[in-house]
Amino acid sequence: MVKIELQNLDFGYNGNLVLKNISHQFEKGKLISIVGPNGSGKSTLLKCIDRILKVQKGRILIDAVEISKFKANELAKKIAYVPQSEGGTFPASVFDTVLLGRKPHIQWSPKNDDLKITAATLEKLDLEGISQKSINKLSGGQRQRVFIARALAQQPEILLLDEPTANLDLKHQLEVLKLLKDLSSQGITVIVAIHDLNLALQFSDHFILLKSGELFACGGKEIISNHTIENLYDVKVNVIHNNGDHFIIPKTN
Repeated sequence: MVKIELQNLDFGYNGNLVLKNISHQFEKGKLISIVGPNGSGKSTLLKCIDRILKVQKGRILIDAVEISKFKANELAKKIAYVPQSEGGTFPASVFDTVLLGRKPHIQWSPKNDDLKITAATLEKLDLEGISQKSINKLSGGQRQRVFIARALAQQPEILLLDEPTANLDLKHQLEVLKLLKDLSSQGITVIVAIHDLNLALQFSDHFILLKSGELFACGGKEIISNHTIENLYDVKVNVIHNNGDHFIIPKTN
């Protein structure tokens, strides 16, 4: 069972700390949402876990091994990262884009197994019907599924996503989060930085609340209360509980 542990993390730019003394353990097979105001360190934390950024202090361990000890392709077999946005054009088909996720497993050229895993991943995400289509001709929701498929083709144990529902309409937001929930139920640890608290509340098992780079609170839905959210965002809200569901409604006066 893969275990992620953060121990007293600090990270900053030009002497200004963005993350301050973050410690946490992530449970396997859970959908975990990192929430907090803009600038609270959500995206930075994901990039530190994926070793895109190097922490100044503290340790990140996977199964008790520091991530600095892993070679790049070894870490890519453990963790896959889907950034917030991938703008621009891609001179590739959907199939070839997803096949790129096999790169950590490929030595010289794709083997038959790589092609089979790519095809199976496309089928799993209901993309096989557009596998030969140019990724540049897809809708925002389809492109997001392709990038998630590319990450899944890595066969990771941990999936990191930065604002995976950004710039999507409600239908596609729900589709993406339902997909992520399904992946977590299959044993993948899914960690998502997300702004929409109400969407996070409908799908997440666990929450990490960041404020000004510090761990403000963590836990299940029980930590989502008027007091917590008002102090996290400095706004007045009502947290509504209804048959196990939670909804956050901002107060306008």
